[in-house]
Amino acid sequence: MPILEANHLSKKYVSKRLFSTARSVQALDDVTFSLERRQCLGIVGESGCGKSTLCRILCGIELPDSGFVALDGKKIGPGKDGDWRPRIQMVFQDSLDAVDPRYTAADILSEPLESFTNLRGEAKMERMRALMQQVGLPPEDLQKKGRHFSGGQLQRICIARALAAKPDVILLDEPLSSLDVSVQAQVLNLLRSIKEETGVSYVIISHDMEAIYYLADALVVMYAGQIVETLPDIQQIRTLCHPYSRHLLLPFEARGEIENTGMTADGFATEHSGCPYVPRCPVANEACKTEKIPFREVLPGHFVCCRNDLRMDEAIL
Repeated sequence: MPILEANHLSKKYVSKRLFSTARSVQALDDVTFSLERRQCLGIVGESGCGKSTLCRILCGIELPDSGFVALDGKKIGPGKDGDWRPRIQMVFQDSLDAVDPRYTAADILSEPLESFTNLRGEAKMERMRALMQQVGLPPEDLQKKGRHFSGGQLQRICIARALAAKPDVILLDEPLSSLDVSVQAQVLNLLRSIKEETGVSYVIISHDMEAIYYLADALVVMYAGQIVETLPDIQQIRTLCHPYSRHLLLPFEARGEIENTGMTADGFATEHSGCPYVPRCPVANEACKTEKIPFREVLPGHFVCCRNDLRMDEAIL
């Protein structure tokens, strides 16, 4: 049984503006996937595709309009048994916004330990020292305030905070985007070693395909709030075949030539009932604009939401 499941999650935001009509954005549209035990699932897509909304729903910060999240086959969320909360923890995108800079590292780590465990006194201090060592920081830094750490060090403390309650699942919402390139590699190595050491399951959300490829075991590709492709084995990344998935694998310079079309997924989604990627798709036809596109299995466990015959034999890395 999967450790974590998202079942037909949908979420719409409506913004009301003075002297103008309300505007709605479908952040998630019938999103379904599962996370296996000891697995790292990568969710990739451009900014605005719904990744962060999905992450907030998975950890209970927000509620879906429809659908539900299940942990070990049981629904979770407000009003459900609260025992699920320490089992799903989250590392946020910007470590500087995720903690109070006036707090010491000890203050930051104390919160989950006091909320989710019975550790107190010296036992709690010993656990905090072990957490600091686990993320590669000296225990003596427990008395330093958040503002005295670098961005990379502070992100390590955020990872330690997520580990404090010994969760089954850690959600990583763009955990590298606010870090320097050299620090990103260090944090990626740390996350991999923690996964191997503890057996925790990850969901890593990012627009960085290289980071996803390094850490993830399986892959979900999202566009305009929808899943367009799922890959059960990241080592088979060359078989990605949806036009958008292949677009994400292009070098950054080549990718920009396609992106500068002036088309937006949001605008298309409100006018058409078919595939939201049509305005940017090089193989779209008239049927793509009006027909609902079902998922189809192109290889065992590999599903794609596209009606065209797609080639998987071209080198894309």
